[in-house]
Amino acid sequence: MFESNETEVVSSRNEPLATLFLAESNPEDLRTLASALTTVGYNVIKLIDGQQVLSLVDTFVPDLILVDSQLAYSLQTPSSTTESSAVWGTAMRQEPMSPHQSQANVLFDGFALCRMLSQEVNAMQIPIILLGVSDSSEARLKSLQANAWHYVVKPPAIAELHLQIQNILNRTKGNRLLQEQSRRFEERAARHEEELQTERAKRRRSEERISRLMETIQVQNQQLQLLTAMTLQH
Repeated sequence: MFESNETEVVSSRNEPLATLFLAESNPEDLRTLASALTTVGYNVIKLIDGQQVLSLVDTFVPDLILVDSQLAYSLQTPSSTTESSAVWGTAMRQEPMSPHQSQANVLFDGFALCRMLSQEVNAMQIPIILLGVSDSSEARLKSLQANAWHYVVKPPAIAELHLQIQNILNRTKGNRLLQEQSRRFEERAARHEEELQTERAKRRRSEERISRLMETIQVQNQQLQLLTAMTLQH
């Protein structure tokens, strides 16, 4: 029997292509997809509910997350007023409760989890692929509204899913490189501006010294002229 409280890591390489979170509520689908992705070369962390994802992402950031859209889980209402509480409240307002649900224990699905992750500080930059059984435009639209990067119909063709994952990871890698280049450019610009400010300050101090020197020379000339005039009078 599948252990619901177990987080299992499987990998087929010493240096995996990437580390993925796979959140799937169906044990058989979880094993099958994790095995296929591991064979391709990914390091797969298998998770069976949304609470595991939310807890683990606070301490470990994967390269990408795959989430079953039908992933059903409950989340205890936060009692504190922390940032995560605010995120929970936003997701809860977007997922209406039924009369049978209480404020203390609200049911969510994979779409809600995706939305919550996109609003978490530690997870908002992680790309998410939603896995769903429906190929309807409504399901795809709902995945976009949940801020998913892509929606894949189950069961996915592994070769196609692999290419989709690689395309997304290449995009995120490109974005990180652009951000790094932008950061370095800003640092160089800041250093250049600091150097300019330093040079301007040096020039200003030099001009002030020259101005004081000219004033001193002018006073000395005036004193010399006065002394010369007094000498001539005698």
